[in-house]
Amino acid sequence: MKRSCVEPNEVQTLNGVHISTAEETNTRVDHTSRKQWRAGTRPENPHGIETETGGDAMKISCGWLPAAEGSITTRAWRSPTSSTADSSDHLDSTQSLYHDHDNDSLHPQTHRRVLALTLDASMGPEKNISSKLALEKQIEEGAGDVIQLKRARNSLLNISRMPPEILGDIFRWNIIPIGDFEGIQNGSYNFLLVCHHWFEVASKSPELWSFWGNTIYQWSRRYQLSGVNAPVDLALAYDEGDIDDTPFDEPLQSALQARVASNSIRSVHLQGRRTLHHSIISSLTPNDKEVRYISIESVILMSPGLDASDFFAHYHFPKLRRLHLSVRVNDLTWNHLASHTTALTSLILKNMSSLSTLSTSKILSILASNPQLRTLHLVGSTIPHDSGDESESRVPLRHLKNIAMLGDFHPVFRLLRRLDHPSAMDVNYMSLFNCTSEAVSRTFGPFLRDCLLRDGRFLNQLVISVELYSRWAYINAAVAGDTNGLTLSPVGRPPFLTFSLSPRDDLPPQASEKLFANVVAQIPGEYVVSLKGTGNLNVIKEAVTAMPNIRRLQLVDVPLSDGFLQPDPCGSHANTKLLPSLRYLHLHDTVAKDWRPLIPYLIHQTSGGQAVSLRITGESVDICPSVMERIKELVEELVLELTWDGSFRSVRGR
Repeated sequence: MKRSCVEPNEVQTLNGVHISTAEETNTRVDHTSRKQWRAGTRPENPHGIETETGGDAMKISCGWLPAAEGSITTRAWRSPTSSTADSSDHLDSTQSLYHDHDNDSLHPQTHRRVLALTLDASMGPEKNISSKLALEKQIEEGAGDVIQLKRARNSLLNISRMPPEILGDIFRWNIIPIGDFEGIQNGSYNFLLVCHHWFEVASKSPELWSFWGNTIYQWSRRYQLSGVNAPVDLALAYDEGDIDDTPFDEPLQSALQARVASNSIRSVHLQGRRTLHHSIISSLTPNDKEVRYISIESVILMSPGLDASDFFAHYHFPKLRRLHLSVRVNDLTWNHLASHTTALTSLILKNMSSLSTLSTSKILSILASNPQLRTLHLVGSTIPHDSGDESESRVPLRHLKNIAMLGDFHPVFRLLRRLDHPSAMDVNYMSLFNCTSEAVSRTFGPFLRDCLLRDGRFLNQLVISVELYSRWAYINAAVAGDTNGLTLSPVGRPPFLTFSLSPRDDLPPQASEKLFANVVAQIPGEYVVSLKGTGNLNVIKEAVTAMPNIRRLQLVDVPLSDGFLQPDPCGSHANTKLLPSLRYLHLHDTVAKDWRPLIPYLIHQTSGGQAVSLRITGESVDICPSVMERIKELVEELVLELTWDGSFRSVRGR
């Protein structure tokens, strides 16, 4: 899809939708809002997100307010145009949201410290409606580019149909982590539309905005002025050093304690490493020893170092549906969680710091008390290492739909065997340490194959990424997307299922390679249509012999040598094509002093009239002109995307 970048000092207008960019946003936020924040007063628009309407135009300005000093920039991408007016009339909402750009990455991995953003309250539903009506009027009158007008109108229509949960995820990934949500460029036209509709649904879905829309200043304004019986969603999600210096003073503490007394707190969400979290939890915890009932529906405490033991000891949680924890607790907390919760549907425990090791009986007791559980994620120390009482019956979790675990191989599968879960349960991710080849062959391999075969999301169209390193193997599975055009990224959407394995420390390299080969061999190769391979070419080559339906292949950091991706002339696949369905080949950062071995492979692969497109990317590629010309003769299309000294160059062949 085409895209055009708006430079920092330009103003982008797309069919009546005006998107302001860096310069005016910098002036508004950097020179005014920052000083007011430092002074402890609230700027008129602290987050640099404004809306204006004038005539037929809707203006959306999105600015960043980072923790560190420096300029604030935004970039806007023009929404891609359709080839015909007819096609723009039926623009699919998924295409509108998820196909702004191609992206080879799987997930944004790290977070930056940002002040949690909130959308300006002046952006209301009536402005969205007026904008759509204005666009309809321009289309009827034939004013301007009809195709662009229809695209703008359809984007507004389609975004209003998106479920709030999806909008919340999109907004979260663009505000919190470094990097872009898969398929949406940060600051793009479609992203601003997402923000617009997200604001409309946020007031009705507090679980979406409570991660990002609060500061201590807002707490002070909201909870000291509102009635004590109004539902309260406490949320704070930024770290030490952020610029909100409003103190958590005695009036605010008293206001929160009044909400506790009136039982009006609906959720408590604290994220980040803040000493302030200790004061907040202390304010919510009674000083006496009485255990009382509280109507909290959601508790998310992702604050390493925070001791939440007393908080859970003082309350029964009959309405608690969601419990996500990464905090310190004492040994009794596990008993309290088992006896004080009965209605959990989502339980996530990550690297809990406890005075004693969590036992199998205690974690099973918590699970048994919450039979309606639908989501279960256990990470690190929350996976018990003891064997427990194997004679006890399995814990029935008949509603479990999603599970994720990270820990040592044997404890993970020992715990899985104790759960009576539905066969259709989805595995979100699983990271396993201290693996052995025998355990992988007997236990994990069949488990992996079963997950892929019974998961209806894949619909027999698997996109697999296999990354092999000396001590790690990563396997990601996603759904195959549109295969039209030269789209060589094998995994262009977020993976539905992720596995990672690390061999036991005492395994020699050859044993580790065998372990990885055993894992890859369990992938149902006949359903794989796209494969990304990194590292060990021998294992990858062995894998593709069982994947005859691969249409796209991406190889990263693999050596190019004689016999590259060709069958062993003395083996069972001699004189046959390993990849008879291959249509697109992408070589990235290929290890090659000589590119001539690629020519015999292309001759072999294109024999019989099979057309193959080739894409080569990396920092630099040294291909002699004669080899380059021969490669261009053999492939349907050749794309070179190379970087030298930070500059990007692209060369296209026939």
